[in-house]
Amino acid sequence: CWRSDPELSELDATAPIALPFDQFQRVFASRLRREKPRSLHLSIDDELGNHIGNCMCYDIDSSKRMAEFGIMIGIREYWNRGYGADATRLLMHHALTNLPIDTLFLHTLATNTRAQAAFANAGFKPVGTIAKDGSNFIKMIATASDLQPVNA
Repeated sequence: CWRSDPELSELDATAPIALPFDQFQRVFASRLRREKPRSLHLSIDDELGNHIGNCMCYDIDSSKRMAEFGIMIGIREYWNRGYGADATRLLMHHALTNLPIDTLFLHTLATNTRAQAAFANAGFKPVGTIAKDGSNFIKMIATASDLQPVNA
């Protein structure tokens, strides 16, 4: 489980989950059943259908017309192969053309320059810094005018 991997958790600025896998599955299934309409969680699969990551829009606020964006490629062998960039562009396009929002935003660790470059390449722009829970983050935003072409 990616949520128990210390390196992946560090990149996500969270503590690794220490639950046994069967207990984690029950907690996660319960969370999915309670899924709020204010979020959209999607799987990232490779060409053979192997699950390699997740991407999401959450805290969708139709009154402010904003949502937060998140992504994780959880299998290292798929890093730097374009899966994250493709998933980011596809979800950005879907969210900004189909959800009741005009702006996507994200927070990435200030030390994670690789992620910042990938998000910038997809069309996100840095707009400031935020300190939270002892970590420093770069806030980035994207609007429909920032969308890059997608090859779905």
